[in-house]
Amino acid sequence: MIKNSFMKKLQKIGLIECGSQENLDRFIQPNNIQGYQFKKILIIDQSSAVGIKAQYPEVEFVYDTMQILQDTDIDHVIISAPKENHKSMIGDVLRSGKTVQVF
Repeated sequence: MIKNSFMKKLQKIGLIECGSQENLDRFIQPNNIQGYQFKKILIIDQSSAVGIKAQYPEVEFVYDTMQILQDTDIDHVIISAPKENHKSMIGDVLRSGKTVQVF
């Protein structure tokens, strides 16, 4: 049996700054696309965390950016933080060796 060497590995995603249920619902959709999976999500507004955690039990919710950046299983990071934080966050993500996308 020959294995297909072109099979894509599952892309694990970290999401930085998801302040509300609506934001998370917008971003979590790639979990339904083959090849993508949210692994960790940073929630700044902890008051909304309980409801969000209940709806997405397969995702680990964290409260520190470094928990995403230092996770060697995460390949790609989506930043949805306030614009004034983007520049430093982008640099941090790139230095961690991950690809980055900003919304």
